[in-house]
Amino acid sequence: MRSPLAAGSIALILLAGCGPKGGGNDASGGSNAVAAPAEDTVIGELPTLKPGSWYETTVSNGGSPDSTEICEVGPIVDFSGSSGCNQPKLKKLAAGGYAVDMACTQGDSKMSGQAVLKGDFSSAYTIDATSTTDEPGKPTELRRIHITAQYLGPCAPEETRGHGALH
Repeated sequence: MRSPLAAGSIALILLAGCGPKGGGNDASGGSNAVAAPAEDTVIGELPTLKPGSWYETTVSNGGSPDSTEICEVGPIVDFSGSSGCNQPKLKKLAAGGYAVDMACTQGDSKMSGQAVLKGDFSSAYTIDATSTTDEPGKPTELRRIHITAQYLGPCAPEETRGHGALH
């Protein structure tokens, strides 16, 4: 079983890995683009990710890319399992995209994380996430993740959310 502090960190990183719930801004700048608000706006939830098979490439801390084809249906990530964490702060950014800020505390250990999500969430998206973990007696751990994802089509009938294969 994961510790609540780890769950909070994983929730933010999974946010990056699982992608946003779709239907957000068209970040392509094309004629279908939705006009961005003049300033950042606090929102209650992220846009919905189009259900289906997604090809995601993840680079963690500048390392080698890992690619996964994964079936995504339902919510991005369930933050409710992250005990010790504040309710994530969600914003629609004036410059386009969305921002997530989250913090968790378990005893003397603390984790904070931020992510910026961009794309149309129907055909493609990107996520840049950073988390910092401070645990007594250990050096501060900084983790950076960059994810790009492309929609491939419907999931196979036997696939469920999170079902995927590494490439």
